[in-house]
Amino acid sequence: FLARVSVNGIDVCIYSFTLAASYFLVSQPKVPFWLFFLPLLFTSFNAVGWGYLISMVVPRRHAALITAIAMCLVNGLFPPSALKEVLTGGFVEFLVSCLVPNRWAMQMNFDTAF
Repeated sequence: FLARVSVNGIDVCIYSFTLAASYFLVSQPKVPFWLFFLPLLFTSFNAVGWGYLISMVVPRRHAALITAIAMCLVNGLFPPSALKEVLTGGFVEFLVSCLVPNRWAMQMNFDTAF
């Protein structure tokens, strides 16, 4: 299990870098690359953590489908427009930061807006 998690961590870093680099090259923003890479990396690790948690609870053959449904539901309940009202500090912000993958994408929206 630990070997699979370690290799998956390297996989997530490579996929996140590839996606962020391709998006950065296509859009050519006027901000540094790390402003795109770090939020995407945090979002990826949050989603991977959810996947591991769900795969431990449900049978292995259903884990991928249930994880996809759970991510659609969680990200649908907290879209980036709704997160602006929730991220005011305190326990609710801590809870949302730990549970919702969209929260880490908010940094990218704020940084590119200014």
